[in-house]
Amino acid sequence: MPKSFLRSVVVLVMVLAGLFPGQASVSDSLKRVLVQARDTHKVMVLSDLCWEYRLKDQDTALFYGREALNLATRLNFRKGEAQALNDLGIIYIDRNEFAQALEQFNRAMQIRQQLGDSAGVAALYNKQGIVHQKQGRLDAALDRQLRALRIYEQRGEERWISYTLNNIAIIHFNLGNLSKSLEYHRKALDIRIKLQDGYGIGASYGNMANVFLESGDTVRAKKHIRLALGYLREAGSSEALGVQLNNIGAILAAEGQVDSAEVYLLQALQIREGLGDLKAIASTLGSLGEVYYRKGSWGSAESFLVRSLEIARQAQVREEQINALSRLSLVYEATGKDRQALSALREYNRIREEVYNDQVNARILEMQERFEAEKKEQRIALLTSEKELDKLKIKQQRFQITLLLGFVVMMLGTAFFEYYRYRQRQRSVLQNEMIRQQELRMNAVIEAQETERKRIAEDLHDGVGQTLSGLKLVCEGISENLRLEGDARDQVKKLSHALDEACSEVRTLSHEMRPKALNELGLIPSIEEMLGRSLRPSGIRYSFDHVGMDERYPEKIEVSLYRILQELVNNIIRHSQASEVGLQLFLNKQHIVMVVEDNGRGFDHAREQGKGIGLLNMLSRVNAVGGEIHYETSPGNGTVVTLRIPV
Repeated sequence: MPKSFLRSVVVLVMVLAGLFPGQASVSDSLKRVLVQARDTHKVMVLSDLCWEYRLKDQDTALFYGREALNLATRLNFRKGEAQALNDLGIIYIDRNEFAQALEQFNRAMQIRQQLGDSAGVAALYNKQGIVHQKQGRLDAALDRQLRALRIYEQRGEERWISYTLNNIAIIHFNLGNLSKSLEYHRKALDIRIKLQDGYGIGASYGNMANVFLESGDTVRAKKHIRLALGYLREAGSSEALGVQLNNIGAILAAEGQVDSAEVYLLQALQIREGLGDLKAIASTLGSLGEVYYRKGSWGSAESFLVRSLEIARQAQVREEQINALSRLSLVYEATGKDRQALSALREYNRIREEVYNDQVNARILEMQERFEAEKKEQRIALLTSEKELDKLKIKQQRFQITLLLGFVVMMLGTAFFEYYRYRQRQRSVLQNEMIRQQELRMNAVIEAQETERKRIAEDLHDGVGQTLSGLKLVCEGISENLRLEGDARDQVKKLSHALDEACSEVRTLSHEMRPKALNELGLIPSIEEMLGRSLRPSGIRYSFDHVGMDERYPEKIEVSLYRILQELVNNIIRHSQASEVGLQLFLNKQHIVMVVEDNGRGFDHAREQGKGIGLLNMLSRVNAVGGEIHYETSPGNGTVVTLRIPV
């Protein structure tokens, strides 16, 4: 297999990489939330839907992205505008519409700069660099990535420093600077190992494998891909895992190890079909077609290559169409299907010519635009200089009069401006300190509450619980030793039964104060236990769906989620008169999203807000973890609560 094909499967580890759960339940949950969402919350839900459909249906993703942008613009929600433009730009990258992608990123950049969002600016520099790289403008790509790196270094964000170093390494790879590429990859790998970033470590090993492969060292290339596979499987990163399985399959096929190549490529195909990434599916099908061609399995080779061609046409990916047609012509020739072989070659030449013409036309158009821009600038400069000469004579006559006045005005303006800036800085420092102190107080109160809950739970379990158990044993001993009969025996039995109930109540109260499952088993088992304990005795039917929540999160986040849900469930039992409750918990991009829906009588949130202790406690916990909570409810129409917590 030629190196040019292997270069085409180089992994770009981008800041825009994320999690794509892909399950229908996530998009369905978001659509249900969208029905009742309002204002800025609706913008964020539309943005989530845009991202969710990115790999499944780009037209639908674009629809939701544009809806988010239009609504954010009407609401003057600048942060939402920037997010929508960011998501649209990423989709245009996927569609190879790079001019459109740059336009979205440039508009988003203006907003991020106006908001003073340095992290957002750095991320956009990163994405602009990726677009320039795909356009072949490697110098511009390197410039944008270096700008992003400087910002991340100033902010001390090691995770994003590693990702940007990775992107710089890939640009040097495409420039042919292999030693420089390895140098940056190793810097990124060192940081990722320090951060225990399994996905990042796997991506670094995979990209280093591409460098070794380009230098002809297939032994080290295969070694690094196998290292990458181990980390990516552990991290559960399906998209990157599919890329590395496809890469090692391609290498083994090129070496003639077709049986091993077949195993890896079939695994890659299964993953990519699960993700619904048509371009990647077409690529792996094409590689499998070549494997079966090398094995002499003409029927299988033809079947896989025809599927690759059909999907590549559906996705409008001409590169994969060219690869499929080239291989199909060889299969047809080997099986004596001369007419089909000739037809495939003609189609192959036609598409290659289209691609070449498009590239030439794009270069010509770029040169024309640059030439026209330079001509326009020269014309403006010439006209400006002529006008300036005419104005200069008039200005010379007024210069002495206006100089003194201008100097005085400038000094007064400078003094006023400096005073204003001083006041603004002082006000900003004061506000930031007030916010910081408020957050510290809030965190301290919540931590104190949890500590006290834990202490009380332990006291109840180890103190009161054991005392009650001891009393029960004493009662049983009295009954046995004294051999009581009649009313006395019945009274002792009633006392023993009452002690049993008290022990059960103490045990239940202890679990509610500090659930044992939350510490030992994790968030999902503790939620399942709490729902069963709270809702089943009340007769309320419930369902609990969770997606992508297999790993453990910081204790503060897990405890906050559990306590907020506990308060919501208690409110449903006490006030809602509901018969059904649905709970959805999933990971979407960089947020944990929890959706709680009931069919109860609802309530007027505007009137109740700020009154109920439970609502205030939930809001305090949400603020303590930097989250957002939204209520979609009205009297008689049930309630949908959406909680979003950044991880």
